[in-house]
Amino acid sequence: MEFDVYKFSIKFRESMDWMLKDKFGKEIKRDISSFVSRRRKLDTEPDCLDALRLLIELLVTNAWYYKKPAGFNSHMDSFVARHGQNIRTVEARNEMATLVDRLSPPLIHNRAKDSIQKLLTDYSSLKQFTEQLYALALQGKCDVLGEKGRDNYL
Repeated sequence: MEFDVYKFSIKFRESMDWMLKDKFGKEIKRDISSFVSRRRKLDTEPDCLDALRLLIELLVTNAWYYKKPAGFNSHMDSFVARHGQNIRTVEARNEMATLVDRLSPPLIHNRAKDSIQKLLTDYSSLKQFTEQLYALALQGKCDVLGEKGRDNYL
């Protein structure tokens, strides 16, 4: 009996369709859509604010190990209102480090603060960070984020 790629692809597609029908299907589709959207935005805006928001959320929650802090969205909205796309100025970097420090649980304050500083100083853009993180992921490595954060971000 020979392996038939066509039959396999049909059954695989049926399985995927079945998985996406249940209550988690909408969530999976939304996540895939946001990943694709974020990737497209990074192509046109190398320091895409959506990517920054997700990265900060991953840092302060330790990739959602901890709950998202109350007021996270309002703090991020205020930061964006003050700095917009200018996230690499000294003032913006310092404010972002303070924000991450304030929002992160005490056990991860230093790591989260160091990670955001590294992200903003070692990489010229979030796009460059994303591309480097992807290359590292292919090797089973990560930078700034842990494995779970890396996988959720990518």
